[in-house]
Amino acid sequence: KNNETILPVIFYGQNRDMEVLEFNKKIFEYFGIPMNYIEWPFHQAGHGDAIQYFMNQLLKQPFPDYFWLMENDSIPLVKDIVDHIYDKVKDKKTIFGIAQSSNHKSPNHIYCGPSFLAFSKQLYLELGCPEMHDRIPRSDNTEELCWKAAENGYNICLIYPKSFNELTDEECKQTGAPKSWPLG
Repeated sequence: KNNETILPVIFYGQNRDMEVLEFNKKIFEYFGIPMNYIEWPFHQAGHGDAIQYFMNQLLKQPFPDYFWLMENDSIPLVKDIVDHIYDKVKDKKTIFGIAQSSNHKSPNHIYCGPSFLAFSKQLYLELGCPEMHDRIPRSDNTEELCWKAAENGYNICLIYPKSFNELTDEECKQTGAPKSWPLG
C-alpha cells in the first residue's frame, strides 16, 4: 500500500486444528492475500511468547512498515481487509484489533487482543517496543502495547464481537474456563 509494507502473520502449532488452518489458507488464497504462516511450539510457550520472539527477531532485521497478526481461526469476511487495516493504522498513531478483556488481569481494561491485531513499526518503536507476552503483572498477551499507547496519547481502534458461543459444560470442565465473561 502506497509503497509501504504490511506483514501479515498467523502463528500455528500442532495443537491447533489443522483443518481450520487449511480453511484459513484457502480463504487467503481466494482473496489473493499472501499470508505468512509461522509454526510455533504452543505446547512449550504461548501465543504472546510467539509474538514476542517474532518481534525480537524482526528488530534485528529491516522491519516492515506495519504488522498484522492473526490467529488461524480468525477469518476475514471481505476481500479488501488489507485496505481496511491500512486505513486504520496508516497514521502510525493507531493500534487496530479485536476487543479483548482478560479474565485474570485488569478485567476492566479492554485492549486489542492477539487474535487480530495491526500496528505500525513506527508506533511500536515510539512506545519503546512493549513486551507482548503475559508475564507483565498488569498485562495479558499484547495488552501492554495498548496500555503504553493509551498512556502516551495514541489511538486504540477496537473491533467488537457481534456474537459469541458460550462454552459447553464439558468444555468448562476440560479447560477450567467460565461459560463466558463480559468485556469490561
